[in-house]
Amino acid sequence: MSTPHTYFPLDQKQFRQVLGTFVSGVTVVLTEVDGEIHGLTVNSFSSLSLDPPLILVCIAKIANTHPKLVVSQQFSVCILADDQREISSLFSKPQNDISGILLSRIPQSPVPSIEGSLAALWCEKTMQYEGGDHTLFIGRVVDMKVNHAKKPLVFYRGQYGHFHERSPFGSESTLGSKDIH
Repeated sequence: MSTPHTYFPLDQKQFRQVLGTFVSGVTVVLTEVDGEIHGLTVNSFSSLSLDPPLILVCIAKIANTHPKLVVSQQFSVCILADDQREISSLFSKPQNDISGILLSRIPQSPVPSIEGSLAALWCEKTMQYEGGDHTLFIGRVVDMKVNHAKKPLVFYRGQYGHFHERSPFGSESTLGSKDIH
């Protein structure tokens, strides 16, 4: 017989700090509604299934792009490379001017991706679920691309960092305060 748990209210600031200790990649989620492109920076991204190929993104309900994703049936997830901090910062703002961003398209999807990204996934929205102050959007991947020559942009404790691969011969590089191994 299990003992019932007592839950106490959590301090939101402390909760965010704890969640910030999880190293994540940085993505930009894009969609297009009525010929206008909408996007935002997201680090709540995960693979969900290999068969069928599914991913999920969690979007705050207060985000400007949220209502566009609710009505759209397609979106792309651009996994940013370490030379794309400015793009991440641009898409993290509520109002963003993306006129200077190079976008690419594929025949399988009307939604663009960001040129120069580490990887991109084009998705058809299959489901969405309410989760507190966020909505989880599940997408079936219809196409993807990856640039193996690039390294990922990473995020840790509210800061961007770098990923350094270990040498195949066992030597380690020196860790900097913002370096992730």
